[in-house]
Parts: sequence; C-alpha cells; structure tokens
Amino acid sequence: MVKRLEFRALIVIGDDDMLHYAAYLSQQGVPIIAIPKTIHNNIHGTDYTLGFSTGLARGVSFIHELRALA
Repeated sequence: MVKRLEFRALIVIGDDDMLHYAAYLSQQGVPIIAIPKTIHNNIHGTDYTLGFSTGLARGVSFIHELRALA
C-alpha cells in the first residue's frame, strides 16, 4: 500500500508496540521515521518521550486536587 501510494516515508508516532510494528515495516523495506510517544517514559534509548511530561503534570495536579478535598 505504501509503495502504491508513492509515500517517500511513513511517520510512526506511538508507544513500544507501535515502534515494534514500525521496525517490522522497516525490515520489509518501508522507509520509516519513528517518534516515540508514551506517558510511561519506558522507550529504550530515549531520556524522555512525548506525552511523559503531560502525564506527570496531570498526575501531580490530580494529587493536589485530592489533597484539597481531604
């Protein structure tokens, strides 16, 4: 499908599972640009991922709201 549509590359944004699939596509000859994104910050080879700081900030905000209600 990628070749038929004449894409120059496929941009993949996602978590570990999505990056594994992107690696598979790359092995099949599909040009891939992979961008890790997960709130868990558990992607090997990166210090921080897109989504991590947002997840952290929302978690801290939620805890502060719970403390205010207690």
